[in-house]
Amino acid sequence: MKYFLICIIFFANVQTQSKVKVYICDSPHAKKYHLKNDCKGLSHCTHQIVETTEETAKKKGFELCKFEK
Repeated sequence: MKYFLICIIFFANVQTQSKVKVYICDSPHAKKYHLKNDCKGLSHCTHQIVETTEETAKKKGFELCKFEK
């Protein structure tokens, strides 16, 4: 029973993380994703700021912005 509950908690957490909204600069040179659309790291973005999921951003090779850590 204990193992079953741990599995449920783990999979619920995985599904929640995949739906976390993050923000990326739609520049071909952008490499970071941001938890807030007003993050200091996005202040120099000259392209459109796009909302996506954390899962999608990571799949595209983006890493968390150093200001968000």
